[in-house]
Amino acid sequence: MIDSYINKLIFVDEEFMSELKQESVSVLREFNNPNSDTQVIKLPLPGEELAHLLEYMDISEIKSGNILVKPSYTNRFCRIEEFSENHVLRKYRLWTQLCLALGAKLVKVQDIKDVNIEAGNDSDTHVKATASSLVAEGSLDVSAKKSSRAKEIRQQIMDMSTDAEGSEPNLDAAHGILQKYNLFHDDLFMSVYEMRELINNSLKRHEFYLDFSSDIKKVFDSSIKAKLDVMAKLYEGRIDFDSQENAFNEARTAMKLSILVEF
Repeated sequence: MIDSYINKLIFVDEEFMSELKQESVSVLREFNNPNSDTQVIKLPLPGEELAHLLEYMDISEIKSGNILVKPSYTNRFCRIEEFSENHVLRKYRLWTQLCLALGAKLVKVQDIKDVNIEAGNDSDTHVKATASSLVAEGSLDVSAKKSSRAKEIRQQIMDMSTDAEGSEPNLDAAHGILQKYNLFHDDLFMSVYEMRELINNSLKRHEFYLDFSSDIKKVFDSSIKAKLDVMAKLYEGRIDFDSQENAFNEARTAMKLSILVEF
């Protein structure tokens, strides 16, 4: 029912479709027009189709008006307003796993900036890592006011600074991570892998930048915005729908992590 290339699901019901048809057949046709990565699902579903969906999401998320997205490196769908935090933490954990497989003894975030997706520039909002920033939240240098959840995500990332004994690179284990999570297309992951492949001049220390701009753009694109605008005519005012709409409107920035890796 859900193909592997689908990473956005939109749930609607018979009432929504009927009202949309009465308003405009062309709008209904455009709304149902499938995008390359988006699928519209009409509720209720037959039992076997519902059982299939439960392999990818919680049953509480299968309701009319919901928009679910699938972060990279997982087959589970989450609500669109949860995407950014889930994706950032997941991708950073995978980055750390790969570095450890390649023999890293230190993986540490030194700086977190917000990148303006539309302008493509770093903003003034950033979090710097200092020796004490891994101990207490109050030691984080925050230059602009952020939501409590955004601060929490940044603190979690800072707290994930990793120390290990260090070793020679286990290229087989690293290759397994790249293969399992389909990371061969990601230049950042491949760059550290290829650097550690060089036996005659082993990489000892390097600073990498983990930029989530392209990841955010893929989810919060114009096609999902158009469908949100159509859905707003029927669902606006519902708390759960409004939170999704707000998430899209706020998705103008993405995190950019400056990461120090030592081997």
